[in-house]
Amino acid sequence: MFLVFLCFLFGSSEALLDPDTTNGNSDHTAILQLITQEQSLRLQLESQLHDQQKQMDTLLSRVNNLTDQLNKANQQVAFFGTVGTKIPSADWNKIIKFQQITTNIGSAYNINTGVFHCPVSGIYIVSCSAIGDIGHLVSVNVYQNGNVIARPYDAGIDPAGHASGTDTAVVHANAGDEIYLKDFYTGATYLDNQTRLVVVLIKAD
Repeated sequence: MFLVFLCFLFGSSEALLDPDTTNGNSDHTAILQLITQEQSLRLQLESQLHDQQKQMDTLLSRVNNLTDQLNKANQQVAFFGTVGTKIPSADWNKIIKFQQITTNIGSAYNINTGVFHCPVSGIYIVSCSAIGDIGHLVSVNVYQNGNVIARPYDAGIDPAGHASGTDTAVVHANAGDEIYLKDFYTGATYLDNQTRLVVVLIKAD
């Protein structure tokens, strides 16, 4: 019995002192450490990449905002037109079309419909001069989306001169708002061909 115990003890000691077993355990530990370090580095790199992506998104948003502001600051919208032909008083309730266009920067005015479509939101100045026949009253309504914003008027009390009324409005308009002239009245048979309209964007939002 004692001999068996010695053999077992001797065999166990050899196993503990076996250099191959010791080296195997050491290599396994080193591999585990390398894997742990690799995972840690990967997490750090992913975190850094995420942070950099957030910074890039923020910078891109700022660049886009600055670009929009620059475009708005440089955007020009201006219209100046004259009726060009005498408009019969029978057409008093139709939209007045300005056919002699001197300025149409931004192409906001539609000559076919007679409507000025605001291309951008902002502050606009709108000025209209309505001219009638000699010695006759004249007036016309300037509309923004159906609301009167100006009304040139002249009572026509000068028997020797054309009645001429001018009115100006400064309004805020949204992109797509419509500005037009309609519902004119004159004691004469026509609205004079020198009736004119000016619309200018002062400042975009």
